[in-house]
Amino acid sequence: MAKKQDEEIEEFLKRLKKEDEENEGEEDEDMSHKISITEPNKIIEIERWEKNQHQLLIKTTYDSGYVIVDLEPYLDDSYTEEAGIDVNNSDFWINEEHFKDPTCSYEFLSDISKLQQEKIISIYENEFHDGLKEDGWDLKIKEIWFKGKLEIEKVDW
Repeated sequence: MAKKQDEEIEEFLKRLKKEDEENEGEEDEDMSHKISITEPNKIIEIERWEKNQHQLLIKTTYDSGYVIVDLEPYLDDSYTEEAGIDVNNSDFWINEEHFKDPTCSYEFLSDISKLQQEKIISIYENEFHDGLKEDGWDLKIKEIWFKGKLEIEKVDW
């Protein structure tokens, strides 16, 4: 049985090597794709920050925007316009992102005084991520959801 497994592995590795040789002449820049939305307010960025036992959720919606990714996005039959796709946690790497007209909302998931909340929001609105990091906050989760009908096009990178 181990011999059969070894033969299957060897055959698989040969196929991979052949595919690599066939794709060797292709340039990575040809693989870049631009994902953009076709309707306003369909990009939603969600960040969860933590400091000590405190948590802050920042939800930002954008009127328009796009990302350029290193691979062609594969949206299978399970993709729905309502659910969308989290482009930050997908099988591709974001090379560039452009978002316009942000609207932010803040939710504190732990007990923090109103005065402290206002201070934290002020830090974020004036200094963004750098300000929160300097204040001791750590970004734990970042999701960038593209929802609705998407436009996907090949771009020169």
